[in-house]
Amino acid sequence: MERRDFLKSACAAGLCSCTVAGLLAGEEAKPGVSAPAAIPPSEDWRIAFGKQRYAKLVSLVAEKVDERTFGEIIEDLGRFCSGSGFAGKYVGDLDGYLAESRRRWGAQTEHDAEAGVVKISFQTPQGDCGCPLMGKGLVPAAACRCSVGAMRQALAVVSGRAVDVELKESVLQGGARCAFAIRIPKIAAMG
Repeated sequence: MERRDFLKSACAAGLCSCTVAGLLAGEEAKPGVSAPAAIPPSEDWRIAFGKQRYAKLVSLVAEKVDERTFGEIIEDLGRFCSGSGFAGKYVGDLDGYLAESRRRWGAQTEHDAEAGVVKISFQTPQGDCGCPLMGKGLVPAAACRCSVGAMRQALAVVSGRAVDVELKESVLQGGARCAFAIRIPKIAAMG
């Protein structure tokens, strides 16, 4: 008996996990259902599996809760993600943070200190979402609120103040890049 036939038999008997079922589903795509993208041989299969599973979770949450609640959940997730980032190394050093963003991610940045506005944009060579867990066609466009939360957290840490983040453009929403405008309030002068 071939491996593939064995796995089918085991699944029919209820002896396999959804992981094996998912791998089999990739071999026999059903009409109208796209199979997961092929994994490059050098990439650990668990990365693609995790990305696919995460995308499904995000999509299910978006379907099951109202738009406002989904936005709050996904933005909180972005703040959590950014909380483990490098922003803490740049507290009080916005220019250093922006330089590091350019170095790490190839970000395009502008800082208008007088207006208190920072513009940051990202564009991946593949034209897809920069997050390794998101991707065009995998998650709803509203998942970009995750990046809004990440920007809000990072720039609040760096500036020491609550900031306002506006998503200007998004790959998941049909744009060529992901772009943000961040307003950092000035500290009022003591009189």
